[in-house]
Amino acid sequence: MKQYITLLFCFFTIFSFAQDKTVHLVHGLGGDDESWSEFESIIQEECPGTKTSTFFNPSNAGLDFYSQGLRKDFKDYGINEIDIAIGHSFGGLSLRDLDNEGYFGGYMTVGTVHDGSPLADSNLDGSFDAWIDNTCKEVITEPITAMNRLNLLYIAPGLLNGFFEDLFCNKILDALRDKAEPFVGGGESVRDLIDDGYAANLPAASIPGIGIVCTTKGHPFWDLLDGGDLISLPGNMTVEVAATQVELIAKSSSRTLHILSTITFNPILKTRLRNASKEFKDSYLWMQSTEAAWNELIGAGGGVDWVEQENSNWDCDCIDINTSQPVPCTNLGSSDDIEINDIGPDFTCNPDSDCWVTTTNIIPVFGEDLPSDGLIPLNRQYLPGSIYDELVTDVSHFEQPGNQGVQNLILSKFRSQLILDNSFKISNCL
Repeated sequence: MKQYITLLFCFFTIFSFAQDKTVHLVHGLGGDDESWSEFESIIQEECPGTKTSTFFNPSNAGLDFYSQGLRKDFKDYGINEIDIAIGHSFGGLSLRDLDNEGYFGGYMTVGTVHDGSPLADSNLDGSFDAWIDNTCKEVITEPITAMNRLNLLYIAPGLLNGFFEDLFCNKILDALRDKAEPFVGGGESVRDLIDDGYAANLPAASIPGIGIVCTTKGHPFWDLLDGGDLISLPGNMTVEVAATQVELIAKSSSRTLHILSTITFNPILKTRLRNASKEFKDSYLWMQSTEAAWNELIGAGGGVDWVEQENSNWDCDCIDINTSQPVPCTNLGSSDDIEINDIGPDFTCNPDSDCWVTTTNIIPVFGEDLPSDGLIPLNRQYLPGSIYDELVTDVSHFEQPGNQGVQNLILSKFRSQLILDNSFKISNCL
């Protein structure tokens, strides 16, 4: 009798796995029913006869609204409690919201912010907008304003304004704001995603779930901007390369303007050159801090300690007595042959003079950053209550549904022989 029961149990187990399962693919982060289209075709090739479904629901209207739309989609399609659901980003949160309602027997979340989004908090407290606005101000507006005050190089401001402002303010930053809309827009989703919002307080998975967590290989900020259809630059140039070029231009401009200021006698022009040099220096220093600042906004920063740093600078203009020509004060050579402007011939350049000015600056020291996919830190993507989590590297947030590594990992679960994966097994997968 026991043998018959065992055989009967095995029969029903095999039969249940042989039943037709539908794979429901759910978009997120401003996506649509085309987000998973490439993977749909792959499923049809690798798992012949397997049905798939995709739906579209606005992701900026809030998680409750999104979940209500998804419930209707599942009911209209015809639900089956053995179906499999896969959700990217915000769509993964909706699947977790519907976890125990019988619409599917197991689900996977991909790049989903299960533990709240610091970027949403950064948006609501004004940090995100302040960073966007100050980026344009520090990198472009203030250097151009300083250049406009110079009668020299009067062509440069127009060129800088036309190229750099369009590149950074109009393209990169606007594209970033548009794509990160569910995290930084005006919709209800932003409030759902904050640290103590709706999303962070969802219950743990009560049915089989797998969390697919993702990180980028390069720096998350640049990988994020280069991912998907965010922005297109000429000559297949990456955003990071373009930003590096702008940074080098700002650095060289700062140095050139500083040298010009040391050899200029006109006090008004000297002041304007120095101001322009400082603004370009602030520009490239701001750009150097971009990566660390972005990680702080998305919650992947390693923390910041502020420390004091002393700098000694020579603050006088020097004249070579023999030639009566100005020389850089940092290149003293023979101090007996150099005198200080406006102080007198008996006061020579030497390390003990009053021209050495010591200033104290407060500088940030950043700790080690956490890995992320450009928008979500790795430690916030783990699915609470999952049977296990899997990692995919070298993929930014917007690229995940079309990423081969993500797709292959999901397919491996359809073919898996592990007992834990039976809820995801599809018998006709090759």
